[in-house]
Amino acid sequence: MDNRIIKKMLRGTMIVMVVTVLSTMLGMLVDGIVIGRYLGQSYMSAYGLANPIFNLLIAINGVLAAGIQVLCSRYIGSGDFTKAKQVHTISFIAAGVIAVVILLVMFFGGDQIAMLLGATGKDAYLRPEAADYIKSLGLGVPALMLAFITNSFMQIDSDQKRTIVAVVVMTVANITGDFINALVIHGGLFEMGMATTISYYIALFIALTHYLKKDNVLTFKFKGLKIKDALQVMKLGAPSGVVNLCITLRNIVMNRLLLLVATPLAVAAFSIQNTLTAATGAISTGLGMAVLLVSGIVAGEKDRSSAVNLIKIMNKWGLFIALCEMAVCLIFATPLAGIFAGSDRALLEESAYCVRIYAFGFVGNVLNSMMENYVQGMGRVALANLLVVLDTFVYSVIVAWVLGFGFSLPLGYIWAAWAIGEGMVLLTTFFLAWKKQGHFPRRAADYSFFPKGFTEPKDSIDRTVYRFEELADMGMAVEKFCLKHGSGDKLAKKIHLCLEEMGANIINHGFSDGKEHSIDIRVIRTDAGFMIRMRDDCKSFDPKKWYEIHNPVDITRNIGIRLVFAIAKDVQYVNTMQLNNLVIELGES
Repeated sequence: MDNRIIKKMLRGTMIVMVVTVLSTMLGMLVDGIVIGRYLGQSYMSAYGLANPIFNLLIAINGVLAAGIQVLCSRYIGSGDFTKAKQVHTISFIAAGVIAVVILLVMFFGGDQIAMLLGATGKDAYLRPEAADYIKSLGLGVPALMLAFITNSFMQIDSDQKRTIVAVVVMTVANITGDFINALVIHGGLFEMGMATTISYYIALFIALTHYLKKDNVLTFKFKGLKIKDALQVMKLGAPSGVVNLCITLRNIVMNRLLLLVATPLAVAAFSIQNTLTAATGAISTGLGMAVLLVSGIVAGEKDRSSAVNLIKIMNKWGLFIALCEMAVCLIFATPLAGIFAGSDRALLEESAYCVRIYAFGFVGNVLNSMMENYVQGMGRVALANLLVVLDTFVYSVIVAWVLGFGFSLPLGYIWAAWAIGEGMVLLTTFFLAWKKQGHFPRRAADYSFFPKGFTEPKDSIDRTVYRFEELADMGMAVEKFCLKHGSGDKLAKKIHLCLEEMGANIINHGFSDGKEHSIDIRVIRTDAGFMIRMRDDCKSFDPKKWYEIHNPVDITRNIGIRLVFAIAKDVQYVNTMQLNNLVIELGES
């Protein structure tokens, strides 16, 4: 197969993910701008101390959202739609329970949390505002978590437009609330947090309208729910949660280091840098989230060639995006920092200096993030967790403390620790691939890190089809493949017939809109017989639903579809990520 559909799937998902991340980051960006310019440096320092709590919330959301994407896409890829619906339902229930617990902890324990984050001793004056921000943000946790995971479901259910509407409206509401607080109410960080909380509930309302759609794959199915499915979601999603958890811990530890060897000015500069680089890195973050979802589908299908194509594409796109992000931060560091610092010259200079040095870590950070999302989607959870912990916490924190506290080097060396740590992670991945392959890793396939049980190339045949002639050639090749792998002549001809009939139906009805289209066809030898998997990027068409509606009304219509249903053991269809996916299972009768 070629990589056309993989590219299209990745590009379409990335666009939605980037808009989602950009909108979220824009909300954080405006929070920082309003606090820095209108409330003052002490409020900015309090916001910087409390901000790790937001990262912690994103970490918890990340566990559920990523686990849902990986597990649901894996079941969809393997054709088990009932399990996908059960995972969807139990995840929704688990998110609601977890959200209520977190709300209670944050609202009633805001003061204690602020103290743990460093608002003690000479910095105790920061505690009231930091605690207020934590409390008001806690009130929005249920809406944040439920809206977050519903967005994950909407990606799978090809409802990307609603996702964009939800996050854009949320961002507009948050920004509007920020300026009302600063210019009209003249409140503090509690009111800033409430603006964010209200925007979350607006986003949740919009997201829940997704369930008014009638053609959703992921619907609520309460029969057969199992707690172990929720635990599996958390296990598979752990690396995404660990990312934000480690970033939270890293920021806490770095804030303490900065207060120890520098001043609250450095903490404020570090907070500005975190907000700016998160915003400028939104495109690469969106690409990483898209890689996670696509790799989950690839893993469910046990598709080696698509996995290798995905590695090539994600690294090529990731490198280009990282270089662009680095250039923006290097060239525009001062005006970008000035958005937050306003007339505070000292804060402006320190923030711009910090941003420029951090910019050199973008290339390593983006490439590492792509690999971490890829191996997580492939189900290599332990490896993903290892890379994530080394990437987002261990290497950079150790380097920062050794250089800043151990050797008492200037502040710039602490800022450089991130880029140094990212380079160390790249080397770690290189040596892990070398160890696994047993030779110098130089090709994309050497970094595939396939889990055990992945289908060997000899057990499958795949090809991308653009025309009828290619479909006929593929049919003959598949028939020979089936005979070679133990099928009888009768079954081989049935598989050939099913492939040609369904492929011809797709070309006749889906390729007629004047746009470029293709079909990815894969035939796999299974324990029970053979499985045909067909994926195309044409308009939505469910042959199973068509068959149920029209059988036996007019037996002369679409004879090909009727024939396939008559000879197949099972036929499953799903439209996900704006692609038609058809799975046909056949065996000896």
